[in-house]
Amino acid sequence: MNDEREQDELEGRVRELEATVETLTSELVDTTERIRELEAALDAEDTADATAAPDEEAASDAWVPATEDADGEDDAASSDAPDEKSASDRDDIIVA
Repeated sequence: MNDEREQDELEGRVRELEATVETLTSELVDTTERIRELEAALDAEDTADATAAPDEEAASDAWVPATEDADGEDDAASSDAPDEKSASDRDDIIVA
């Protein structure tokens, strides 16, 4: 009796895990497709920008970020700050 109960529990758990794998696989396929669409749109936008304004590209090379001093040293406060974006990215993981 006990073996049958354990077998039923294990089979139920296997079904749950299979459903989870199917769901995650579907989400991965959808996400991959969306990434490809966004990359294609970005490539098209970059191509359009490059042909429309080649002078802007030369001007962007002279731009210096606000967090960087003129001598090229990073601001000490910015290097000590934790990377909040990467921490929030990990919060978006969905577990079924």
